[in-house]
Amino acid sequence: MVFAARVFMLSNYSIGCSMHAATAALLNEKRWYNGTMDDSRVGQYLNQLLRGLIEPLLLYIISELPSHGYRIAKELERRSCGYFSLTASTVYSALRRLEEEGLVLSDWQRVASSQRRRCYYLTDKGRRMLKLKVAEWERFSSAAEQVITNS
Repeated sequence: MVFAARVFMLSNYSIGCSMHAATAALLNEKRWYNGTMDDSRVGQYLNQLLRGLIEPLLLYIISELPSHGYRIAKELERRSCGYFSLTASTVYSALRRLEEEGLVLSDWQRVASSQRRRCYYLTDKGRRMLKLKVAEWERFSSAAEQVITNS
């Protein structure tokens, strides 16, 4: 898990997440990253990394807390201590992709006399995919940790 934290601390990615000031200071101090997000290679790498993690993280939150998109996003932000502060467009685009893939279902629920919210639920296919993604993440994280700690 340390490796993942180190990777995530590498940038202020453009698709909706923000970097904490302490992380930015640490990066400048250690000179781990000498470019900026304008460096297209780094930006592309980090966007791909984030895209590869957003959907499994959303699936995980939905598996525990079927709800509407805003609440799912806020729960992800809360659990990450503010690290994953995603824009609405990022969250809803990911939720639409998950729905198109048959991993989540949604339906409209009335929350007030004139308000409705689209709520998201995991499908059986979504549960199976989440199980596979979590297992793969554990293998990836463990292998990366081994590389870092055995250097």
